[in-house]
Amino acid sequence: MQGRWLLTAFCLVIAVMLLFPVSLLAAGVGIAPRELEFNAYPGSSANETLYVINTGDNEAEYRVYSEEKYKNWFDIAPNEFTLTPNEVKEVQITVSPPLLAAGDHAAYIYVAATNPSPQLGMGAGIKVPVHLHIASWPLYVAIGMVALLVGLAAFLVWRRNRAY
Repeated sequence: MQGRWLLTAFCLVIAVMLLFPVSLLAAGVGIAPRELEFNAYPGSSANETLYVINTGDNEAEYRVYSEEKYKNWFDIAPNEFTLTPNEVKEVQITVSPPLLAAGDHAAYIYVAATNPSPQLGMGAGIKVPVHLHIASWPLYVAIGMVALLVGLAAFLVWRRNRAY
């Protein structure tokens, strides 16, 4: 009984592979570099380039997006496009961390490919690790400079009033 079920399943897999070989292998995706690293300051922005490559046999549609938690930090252009086989697309990724985002953060950029063929909507995707180092010293330097200027102004006013 078990042998018969296994033979049926094997024949079904072979039939699907014979009926839809192009659709199963059509959408492919490659990227370079394999991970992204950003160094930025709170309230500023930093840019990196991600190259997306169609490694499949047919034209495919691509979508590039960030994970939900960091979606407001990233600007991705273009974020949707079509590539022919072996074509490469340069995607500009800009990160703009909020003012209170100091520290190290780990995020992901997703690159998803789908075959526009109406037969079988198979696709492929890559999860690109992103390392974000958000330095905090400019904020502290700005606060220190303001405090220093206020202190200097107070001292000058005190000295002027004492002289009269």
